[in-house]
Amino acid sequence: MMKKIFVFIYFSLILFLNNSYSYELTNKDLEEYFNNSSGKESWYGIYDYSGKKIGWEHYNEFKEDDSWILKISGELWIEDSIESEKTQNKYHYDVKFNFDINYPYSLSYFETKTKIDSDISLLQASINNGIVSAIQNNNGLINKTVINNFFYSFSELNKTYILLHNKKILIPGDKIKYDYFNFDTFDITNETDKILSIKTKYIDGIKVQYYVIETEKSDAGLGFTSFVTTDGTLLEYNYSDYRILLESKEQAKLNLTYGGSSYDDIGVILVDKLIENSESRKNLRLFIDGEYSDEFIYLNSNQSIVKENDTHFLVLNQNTNNFDAVSKDEVKKNLRETINYPIHNKLILEKLDFILPDKTISDAEKVSKILNFVYEYIEDSYSSNSFNVFDILERKKGDCTEHALLFNTLVRASGIPSREVSGLVYDFENKFYFHAWNEVVINERWVPVDPTWNYNPNPITSIKFNENIDLSKVNFSFRMINQ
Repeated sequence: MMKKIFVFIYFSLILFLNNSYSYELTNKDLEEYFNNSSGKESWYGIYDYSGKKIGWEHYNEFKEDDSWILKISGELWIEDSIESEKTQNKYHYDVKFNFDINYPYSLSYFETKTKIDSDISLLQASINNGIVSAIQNNNGLINKTVINNFFYSFSELNKTYILLHNKKILIPGDKIKYDYFNFDTFDITNETDKILSIKTKYIDGIKVQYYVIETEKSDAGLGFTSFVTTDGTLLEYNYSDYRILLESKEQAKLNLTYGGSSYDDIGVILVDKLIENSESRKNLRLFIDGEYSDEFIYLNSNQSIVKENDTHFLVLNQNTNNFDAVSKDEVKKNLRETINYPIHNKLILEKLDFILPDKTISDAEKVSKILNFVYEYIEDSYSSNSFNVFDILERKKGDCTEHALLFNTLVRASGIPSREVSGLVYDFENKFYFHAWNEVVINERWVPVDPTWNYNPNPITSIKFNENIDLSKVNFSFRMINQ
C-alpha cells in the first residue's frame, strides 16, 4: 500500500512541476518569473473513480532570502480491500524544494515528510557541488546516504509555466520535453508531453482557454492527461483512476471521505478453471478474454503473446536456460545503494552477517538463504504500511512489497545484483493476483525468485508485467486452453 501512495505523490508532483518546452529559458525569463510569481498558490480536490472526494493538495511558491521555495502538501483518505479485509488510513505528505535564485538556479535542498497516524518518515537531502547528502529519519531511526554526480535546475522544473507566463503560444502537436529526478535514486529522467488540443470552457462565468496535454509513459511511470490554461494555471489532471481538480481552499478540504481503488477492484484477474499442477508444470497456454494491450505483459523467451486473427493467447514456458541475460549496465544499476535500499547501513549488514555467517558460499546459496530468511521473518499482513526496510525489520509484518523490499536490500548488500519486479501470481483457485517479487543475477542471468512464497525459481504462473502498468486499464481475464 505505501508504494501505491508514494507513486501517487510522485506523479502529482511531476505533473504540476514539469511541463517544459524544447528550448532553453533565458535568465531574463526566470528573473521575471521570480519577481511576479512569489506567493502564488493553488488548491486541488482529489477524487477517485467513483466521484468520492478522498483528499486535497496545496501548492505554494515564494522567494525566501536567496532561495526560491516550492512547497507541496496533501492528504489522502484511502480505503483498501484485499480478500474482503478492509483497511482505512489517512496519509499526509509534505514536499519542499529549495532552489538557488541565481544562475544556474540549482536545487540545493529537498525534503519529503509522510505521516500515517503517529508514524512519520522524513527525508532531508542537501545538494552541494553535485553531492547529495540524504538523511532519512523514520520514527527516530536515522540512515544516511550519499549520492554523487547530481544536478537539477529550476529552469528544467518549471519551464512551461514560465513560458506561458511570458505569453508563449503552443500549438497542437508540439512536443514538450523536460527532466525530472527519481526521489529514491536521484537519477534524472527524461519526460515528454504532447499538446493534443486547445479548448475553451466557462469557469464561474468566465471564458477560459486551456491546453489539453498528454504526458507520455516513460521510465518514470504512467502517462496521464492534464488541462492547463494559457497563462500556466493547472485546472485538472487525470492520473490512473484519480481526478484532481482546481478548487478554493475551502472547497478542497470539504466533504472528504474514505475511498480510492482497492486491491480487490483492480488487482485481480480471473481464470475460468483451476490450473492443475501450477507450481510444477513446464508450459501453459491461456486465452486472453477482453481488452488487451501489448503494454501489459513483459515478453521474453518464457512469456510470449501469440496473435491469431483478433484474438490473443499467452504462452508460458519454464526453461531456466532462457532467463534474460544481464548487461553490465544492469549489474551496476542493481548493485548500488539508494534511499530505498540502504545496503551499507549497520543494521542491514548485521542482519546479513546473521543470515550468511559463511561468505564463501556460492551466489546461488546466498540467494537461497536470504530468500528463506525473508520468507520466515515477515508475517503476512495486508495492512502493515511500512515506510521503509527499517520499518519492516522492526515490525516483521508485510505483504509482497515488504518481502520484495527487504529481500532486495539484503541481496544487494551481499554483493549480488537484484531488482524488484511485479506482475500476476496464481492463487491456486480461479484468480491471478497482482504481486511483487524479485529477480537476481545468477550465472549472468536474471532468475525470478519470490520471497513471499519462497519460490526459487518462480513457477510459470508468475507472469511478469512491464514496468509502470496502470492497473485500472487492465480489463481482461484468462481462459484455459490446455491442462
